[in-house]
Amino acid sequence: MDQNNIRDHAGTSPIFILPMYEKLFAEKNIDASFNYVEIDGGMVVPEQGFSIHDYDELSFVIEGRLAVEIEDEIYNVRTGDYTLIRKGVPHISKNLEEDKCKIISLLI
Repeated sequence: MDQNNIRDHAGTSPIFILPMYEKLFAEKNIDASFNYVEIDGGMVVPEQGFSIHDYDELSFVIEGRLAVEIEDEIYNVRTGDYTLIRKGVPHISKNLEEDKCKIISLLI
């Protein structure tokens, strides 16, 4: 069994992304990325423009609140919510809290 702890990978930037299970995905020839993400309080991601991925993005909010803008519509998501943003769809997220927002995301 492989075991790791997120605390062992502390980040110092306003947006911290820790990819997980990369070796497993490679072994199974799966083109995907599973990530633990922290966004500092009040931070907008990306800082300029929009994010656009070549993958569908499935996210689960572990802790916090975000305003997510997708195609000129704003969605407020909070702890326990999960979202799906389709491949190629421009989006932007803002942490609505002072504390970090913590997310698990799968790009597949």
